[in-house]
Amino acid sequence: MFDQLSSGSPIDLLDDAIYRWRGIAQWPETEATVYSCAWVDDRENGGGWYDVTFTYWGNGEIKEGSFRNFDRETASPYFRGDSFTLRYNPKRPSSFYYANERSNLSSLRLMLLFVVIGTLAGLIMIGLFG
Repeated sequence: MFDQLSSGSPIDLLDDAIYRWRGIAQWPETEATVYSCAWVDDRENGGGWYDVTFTYWGNGEIKEGSFRNFDRETASPYFRGDSFTLRYNPKRPSSFYYANERSNLSSLRLMLLFVVIGTLAGLIMIGLFG
């Protein structure tokens, strides 16, 4: 599941590169158990998200993690006691990778990519016309 990342769009290509660069495919897999999944209403922006908190075993210790699931407020995507598979960094067990979290990270990476490209373009323009 983790090694079969799609490469259709530029953001998928960026995700694939980061996945390979970090060596995530070699990280051990473990089962995570959902502790809570709570809706957070974002009235200012007209939406919200689910804060998902979970525990997992990493290097013989119980670790806690969380992520945000950006969705509409409908039926909860996770319930207490649900489990899913994730990978954790054996050198730093508190660092994990959950494949379904990619879409949230993808948005952030895409924004950062555009900021970097915009900054570089601005610096080039200043150098050419400044």
